[in-house]
Amino acid sequence: MPCLSRCERELILSVANENPYIQYLLSDPSQGRQIAHEVAKIVVAHAPLSDPKGNASQPSKSSNHSMGEEPSLTSVANSQDGYLLIIRELYAYLMNTMGREGLAGGVSSALRDALTTYRKQKKQTRNIHHDTVRALGLDWTPEIAAGWFQALPNIHLPKLKTPYPPAGKFICEDEAIKKLWYPRLMEAKQADKRLKRCEPLVIDQTKLVRTVEAGESIVVRDCKTNEIVLMVVRNFCGDIDVLEWMGRIVAEAVRICRNVRQKEDAGHISLVGFSAGQRSDPQFYWTRNLIRKISEGAAAAFRQDQSFVFALFWNLLLKRLPLEIMDEWKGWIAEEMLPAMNPQWKDHSDNRGLYEIEVLAEKVVFHDAELAPPTGIMSQNYARPGHYERQPHKYAASLTVVREGLEDQDGGHFFLSAYGIKIVATADTCLVWQPRFYHGTSLQRVDPYDPDPDFRQQGLAIVTSPRLPPVWAQFSAD
Repeated sequence: MPCLSRCERELILSVANENPYIQYLLSDPSQGRQIAHEVAKIVVAHAPLSDPKGNASQPSKSSNHSMGEEPSLTSVANSQDGYLLIIRELYAYLMNTMGREGLAGGVSSALRDALTTYRKQKKQTRNIHHDTVRALGLDWTPEIAAGWFQALPNIHLPKLKTPYPPAGKFICEDEAIKKLWYPRLMEAKQADKRLKRCEPLVIDQTKLVRTVEAGESIVVRDCKTNEIVLMVVRNFCGDIDVLEWMGRIVAEAVRICRNVRQKEDAGHISLVGFSAGQRSDPQFYWTRNLIRKISEGAAAAFRQDQSFVFALFWNLLLKRLPLEIMDEWKGWIAEEMLPAMNPQWKDHSDNRGLYEIEVLAEKVVFHDAELAPPTGIMSQNYARPGHYERQPHKYAASLTVVREGLEDQDGGHFFLSAYGIKIVATADTCLVWQPRFYHGTSLQRVDPYDPDPDFRQQGLAIVTSPRLPPVWAQFSAD
């Protein structure tokens, strides 16, 4: 077994004493320094160091230092058997020895307890990961997904000659909601007088073709084309802890991100991912929409969390949605060669990577996963009149993660007006629809001027501006 040089021994003691990676092993921070020293001494006494190829390391021989001369911490840390390698070897040795020999003899009870606690926590983390994958259905095989989809009720409906609720009208469930919103929509000063005011309209429920009730999942196809025009999936995520984690990030987006349609619509909606810039100055970049001053590190962490939420949503869609939807969607992504929704996109050559979610205060990490398409939105209490959108892909998908304080009669319901369908809003509901058909969301029974109402409906959606692909093409060509 090769000997460690004196400088290597002292370096191990130094970095082990301060490094947070070693501190992570410890169950009691107050004993951290003492235990870290003890850990390092065990490794110095028993463990050889090796380079990344598995060869045993020899004492550092740097042309900048003569024998017996102590190199600086920086120079050794930057060497082949430097800082990170030493910590990695220290960690691996302790875990392997703990499992193989139990570190019997000559070890304090504090260190033994710390390592035992660490191993229990690692096992718990593995169990949480396993249970989370199963609970979310991320382990579904194509056969399981096909069986699940075939079990969903299917109906065929004709497209209406005239959409109902009508286009260009805010949808109200009753007169009280209309009265609540009328001054804000029809009498308040307009930010842009060129825009036509959209009148609130109380809908006639008897004119609806179909109401998808709470708790009801369904697939709606067009009578003539047999194309899927709407999917409603209740209990889509199925994990309360995951929904709470997603809800916290959406709530933070509402708090610190610019509302892109504040002047025209009700509620909040903000962009996530890439932007095509202003029409007068097209550019391709990660959206710069933070309106509150936070540190650069906090901003980067928040953007990463947003992308993680969308990565999870996208992977749930990949596991559940039929090929007739996903083949078109993935084909568009491949054709346009757009980057995935990843704040670190410049450092990645493909659309795969890792994402992590929070379950029971633990981080659950998914490696080598397909990341979400480039853009999406997060929203709260958002409502828009009947409209259609020209998106570069056929389908869009949304997930309501929070709906609290609102009854069915209080609004916030989605309408596919082109087919006369109302979908009663509930938490953990996924909608997939074709944005080219008229659709809208009803106004809610909330104060139009209250920025932080007690009643909340929050969610996210994967949607794409038609301006993004050509701006990306120009950007990538340059």
